[in-house]
Amino acid sequence: MGDKKTRDWKYYLKSLIGILIMILFPLLPAPDPITPAGMAVIGQMIGLIVLWTFVDMMWPTFLAIILFGLRALEIYPMIQIDDDPWEIGKNFPVECGILGDIQKSVARLNILLEPETELAEAARARAQVIGKKTGVIYEALMAKAGAEKDRSPVAVTALASAVAKVMDEDVCIVDDCWSSLAILRQIVDFKDENTLFRPRNGGSIGFGLPGGLGVKMALPKKKVLVISGDGSAAWSMQTFWTAAHYKIPVTFVITNNGTYRQVKNVRQWILGGGIRPRSAI
Repeated sequence: MGDKKTRDWKYYLKSLIGILIMILFPLLPAPDPITPAGMAVIGQMIGLIVLWTFVDMMWPTFLAIILFGLRALEIYPMIQIDDDPWEIGKNFPVECGILGDIQKSVARLNILLEPETELAEAARARAQVIGKKTGVIYEALMAKAGAEKDRSPVAVTALASAVAKVMDEDVCIVDDCWSSLAILRQIVDFKDENTLFRPRNGGSIGFGLPGGLGVKMALPKKKVLVISGDGSAAWSMQTFWTAAHYKIPVTFVITNNGTYRQVKNVRQWILGGGIRPRSAI
């Protein structure tokens, strides 16, 4: 189970049958336009609503329930693979529930699908359609980035563009910038699983600063850049003392919007309230 096809099992399934995967808390890079990783974060909820109309796989599914309620999951038949029988059908209706190790189950499905040449042709055609749609979204974002490049305070698009310019095999990002992650994920090319680190399944705010020290200890030859929201950083400011005291060379960037913006974004988009998202560095 150590080969690349197995490690990238979700993406390989995508290539076999042309599905659109919406990954809410990605730990691996999104290598092509059919996987719009950044669009699937709360901070880019408008994109999430658009993509939901043609998405096939959501990873994980719980956020869809939070955002849209159970009715969103009743639009299409739902297949759930889970390694815990208690979770199957617990929070949303499923057409088919499969009990088993999730990674091994999908990896096995990949093997069964490999010989299906007719399916592969249909997958390529569908991938082109989805790629065009996500390409339009990407082009609009890059146009926005160009318009905001000289803005003061610094726009998140400008920050992401600057990070993209310095990304190479020697740099890795530790993310705790919840409100800015969607844009960061769309602009920065994360080349492999060792270029982006964040808590699994969302985790908790406050991870970024101390997490960056841990990543540096684990990968001492890498240049580690922590990008944290100001709300997240407030939970673990003592990290700066630790980094200075033990001389751990990590670069910290704090995105400052002066509030727990993520909470207010959700309130605006779901409940209304006239709160305008803003961001500054």
